[in-house]
Amino acid sequence: MALIRIVILALALACVLAAPAAAQTANLSVSDATVTEGTGGAPPEASFTVTLTGPTLTVVPFSYATANVTASAADYTSTNKSHTFPVNLTGDPQTFEAKVPINPDALDEPDETFKLNLSTTDSSVMVTDPQGIGTITDDDNDAPTARVDVNPQQAFVGKVIEFNGARSSDPEGQPLQYSWDLDANGSFETPTGSESAIGFAFFTTGLQAVGLRVTDPGLKSGSATGFAFIFPPPAGFGRDTTPPSTKLFPVRRSLRLTLRRRGIRVRYGCSEACLIGGSVGVDRRTGRRIGLNGRNRTMGRAFSATTKAGSKVFTFKLSRPARRALAKVKQVRVNLRFKVRDAAFNVRVTNHRITLKR
Repeated sequence: MALIRIVILALALACVLAAPAAAQTANLSVSDATVTEGTGGAPPEASFTVTLTGPTLTVVPFSYATANVTASAADYTSTNKSHTFPVNLTGDPQTFEAKVPINPDALDEPDETFKLNLSTTDSSVMVTDPQGIGTITDDDNDAPTARVDVNPQQAFVGKVIEFNGARSSDPEGQPLQYSWDLDANGSFETPTGSESAIGFAFFTTGLQAVGLRVTDPGLKSGSATGFAFIFPPPAGFGRDTTPPSTKLFPVRRSLRLTLRRRGIRVRYGCSEACLIGGSVGVDRRTGRRIGLNGRNRTMGRAFSATTKAGSKVFTFKLSRPARRALAKVKQVRVNLRFKVRDAAFNVRVTNHRITLKR
């Protein structure tokens, strides 16, 4: 039996030696890893999978060591270790879990990353992926609290009422995004971005409700409801059927500034309380020229609101594909489209074309 085993091993070794040189190459790689930070107890570990594929005639030593990216020594345990894969004549994949302890804490902070660098002293082994990225996911974000103030709380049909969520708060002090449920159907379909107030008029009498949902950068949200009591209209009341007049103030047309801000900042005016929605994009021909097709031709959207006649400044944040495309051109013509709705649901749509230049 021992003789048979020796013969089989000799034949396997002969096959490996007789194979083409390209088939002899063994490959070493390391995966990425994601781990939740935790707040206490046993430290969690980021587990990177080191994989060796291809036949080997000798043992394969390798080392792995951590390095900071956005994470620091306070966030994980610095690690520098070695391991050895055994001889593998068949070339079947071998794996090893390289573990890095994570330091839990109760601080709310962005997700953080570090590197795990892989190396070997075996010149016959090719390191095809020498670096893994470890992501420490923060789990300390608490949901924000929504609050709605209503002014006035009693009004006639058709009178504009201000619903204001400015007293909403986030435990970590993060900025909030506001969305409103104006028809009390449970769907917060009217976003106003970072604008915390909205003007709205009711044309149905009795107790009316408006819902608010606030969302923090970690996508945690909180909701609240504001109420107003609506009386029948006074004698001689006539419903407003005229769309609001609007104005786009001069726009900075520097492409360099736009890329630095990652968006186009505009000031837009409305003659009364209104909801403002807008988008920025390019036409089909321009999209083909700069490499933006399909949905990517709409480069950004923005929302705001006014509770009375006036103007608002807001920014069309550009998508990543749009920023990459604009970084390659010297000038580009973009379309600014605004859709404005007043409290009586009258709508006005305007389009403006501007040329951004370096």
